[in-house]
Amino acid sequence: MSQEIRYWIEQTNEYPLYYSENGKPAGLYVDLLERLKEAGGHDYEFVLISENEGMTIPAADALDMLNTGELDMVLGLPAELNHSSLSFDPLYDNALTAITLKDTPQAPDVENCFWGIDSALIQLTAGTKLEGHVLDYNGTSALFEALESGDVYGILIRRSMLDDYVFREKASNYREYSGIKLPYTECICTAASSSLPGFIPNIAEELYDRYRPFSVYDTSVTTGVGGTDTLAPYYNRLNDAYGKLSFTGTAAYFGIAGTILFGILAAVLGTRLKQNRTLSEARFRTILDEDPDKELFEIDLTAKTVRAYKDFALFGVTPGSIKNPIKLDRLSELMGYDFSSHFSKVSLYGNTIYKNRFIIYAGGKKLYIAESGRRTGHILTVTMTLLRS
Repeated sequence: MSQEIRYWIEQTNEYPLYYSENGKPAGLYVDLLERLKEAGGHDYEFVLISENEGMTIPAADALDMLNTGELDMVLGLPAELNHSSLSFDPLYDNALTAITLKDTPQAPDVENCFWGIDSALIQLTAGTKLEGHVLDYNGTSALFEALESGDVYGILIRRSMLDDYVFREKASNYREYSGIKLPYTECICTAASSSLPGFIPNIAEELYDRYRPFSVYDTSVTTGVGGTDTLAPYYNRLNDAYGKLSFTGTAAYFGIAGTILFGILAAVLGTRLKQNRTLSEARFRTILDEDPDKELFEIDLTAKTVRAYKDFALFGVTPGSIKNPIKLDRLSELMGYDFSSHFSKVSLYGNTIYKNRFIIYAGGKKLYIAESGRRTGHILTVTMTLLRS
């Protein structure tokens, strides 16, 4: 008779940990369970426990249930909890990142307001500027409710949750607050006295090595609150693949889904990628939405130059007729619209999200244009969409 292994996974979309692909669960935790089943043969039956008396089990309660023996294994809690009665096998380098509503102004200091956090992860704020300035909630849904109602200035969520928005190309009402980064390691958590098979550490190590290229943070350059952010890992790998013009390398890193993404980008961008191999996250998000009424621009707010990714086709000019990139003042002369003044209003500090609308006369037409983008340092990456002419 097989032994029942009761396990818990937080039921949220997290890329590349636990997400849906073509309607089926995928990711690190799915791979882990498959390996455990293969290694255990018919000796073990793995049963997902996600509810208790009809209520969804939050992370903090899952940890308690592991201690009391109601669960045998919890997937996705940090080793940094350092609980003496638990065993932690590392799986993935993750981080807590801060999320605010898009229209929320940047606070001058992170300790000037209250932040929401999952109660199971509150220990990660110990010894940082956030200590004493976080309110704990039971689960992700409660966190977002607190943010929407204004109970907290922002919330601290797993970066893998934010990456899921990127992976799915979802629109979001939220933005990342760049001043807070708290790295930690996702683990398989079991009771130290557990009778679970001894092959778990070997499988955990194998999967950790396999998923290391997807890790969001290089912890050597991330120092708690105020740490240095990095791009999502699959974008870094796409950049590498483009630089090497290697399709097989991309397939090896990403599998089928990533390879399809590579193919779409390659078809859309073509030779433009040879000119610029450091495409930012914002550019990847927007360029996939290929639309004849939309064009992607990169504005250097310090050098006061602009690069267009369709040779200013949005304005109805002949491709190649305008130098690309071009100084803003020169573009202003050619188009009869003061782009220098237009972008001088973008501050190099504060909010990184950019939205605007304007009207320009070009090609004998009156063009109504909407702008949407993001500023990273002194670079503003923005799409202009022709609403009507």
